[in-house]
Amino acid sequence: HHFLCGHAEGNVEDYVLEAIKHNFTEIGISDHGPINAEAFHRMTYDEFENIYLVELNDAIKKYSDKIKILKGLEIEYIRGEDDYYKELLKLVDYLILGPHYFEGEKVLYDYSAYQVKTKERLERYTKLIEDALDTKLFKILAHPDLFMHGYQEFDSFAESCTRRIVEAVIRNDVLIEFNAGGIRNNRYYDENGNPKYAVPNDGFWKTVATTNVKVIVGSDCHKPKELEDEFFKLAKELAKSYGLNIVNNINEWPEILRSFLFPKIHLDPMIVVVDELRNDEIGKYSL
Repeated sequence: HHFLCGHAEGNVEDYVLEAIKHNFTEIGISDHGPINAEAFHRMTYDEFENIYLVELNDAIKKYSDKIKILKGLEIEYIRGEDDYYKELLKLVDYLILGPHYFEGEKVLYDYSAYQVKTKERLERYTKLIEDALDTKLFKILAHPDLFMHGYQEFDSFAESCTRRIVEAVIRNDVLIEFNAGGIRNNRYYDENGNPKYAVPNDGFWKTVATTNVKVIVGSDCHKPKELEDEFFKLAKELAKSYGLNIVNNINEWPEILRSFLFPKIHLDPMIVVVDELRNDEIGKYSL
């Protein structure tokens, strides 16, 4: 993320330099995009044009010999505004659907995803994700289990909604994110001292694991030092333990094949990193 969102630190160059320090060869920057609604405290469109894009373009010119930089946005979805998202896609390489809010009963988008405490609210949240992905404007669905902060019990209705989300992801060839932010910021401990997380949610990901949906592990960086921190590494280990179909690039193969060809790749909705292809391995495996 970027300081423009109001709850993160660092600018584009800070993250690019951190990526170079870790020998990354590619990075995607995806801060919260501008939305014209009072509920969303994000960068303004003026900041997007005159600060965010300027920093990205400057970094691309300055560091193109060291790293490839992709321009992205994580953004809310508002129905009826598809033309706006299409215009954004003329300026960036990809959009991430990051649903934090959805329609309430009285006021447009007055419910937070953290406050999904009833089946009625979970139905609204799920339908918003389905409708957004069906526009085919988004390449990644961020933190899809965010609703479990409020809903908490993974019951049969939560499972049903999870399967609907997964079906929409598959139907529209979207990646679904396994988010490290919950591990980093919202962990708690049971009576035996074992770490527990509302997100990533165990029931949600066990359900996802029964499908072949493509999963990408995201560090959800809000500070440059979180780019490759212990929580991102833990998230990658936890995702693998579920037996998920992990990919490491928005146009890449599943983890099981990637591991043969790419010895060291890091990717998340904010960070996309690919080391050089091992030429000596090419030819050993048919694609």
